[in-house]
Amino acid sequence: HAFTALARIRGDALYQAGADGDSERPFRRPADYLGVQPALIRPLIDALAFIRNKAHWGAPLRFGFVQVSRADFACIAQAMGCDAASAFALPPIDGDADAAFAASQQGGNAATGVAGAHR
Repeated sequence: HAFTALARIRGDALYQAGADGDSERPFRRPADYLGVQPALIRPLIDALAFIRNKAHWGAPLRFGFVQVSRADFACIAQAMGCDAASAFALPPIDGDADAAFAASQQGGNAATGVAGAHR
C-alpha cells in the first residue's frame, strides 16, 4: 500500500467521468498532478496524526478526500519527494500544528493537495 499521487485541486466543480452509457461514471474534481514518487504508507503510520487507530490504519483512507493537518500533509509530501510548502505555497507551520489543512478545503475554491492511496 502506498500514497501514489499528489495534486492541486482546481475549484469546487465536479464532473462525471466516463462516457454516456458506461456502467460506472464516477464523479471527479479537476486537478493538476505533481511529479512525485510513490511512498509506502506503513513507515508513515506512526507519524500521521489523522490515523488514530494504528492497527486499522486503512479506515480513514477509504474516502476520496481526507482532511489532514498541515504537518501530516507535509510528512506525506516529503515521503513522496515533494516540498509541500513550495509546491502548494503553504505558510510555515507555526506553534499551532493542529490547524486543519484539508485535502479538499471547505468553502472557497482555493486549491490544496490530495494524496492518493493504492494497494
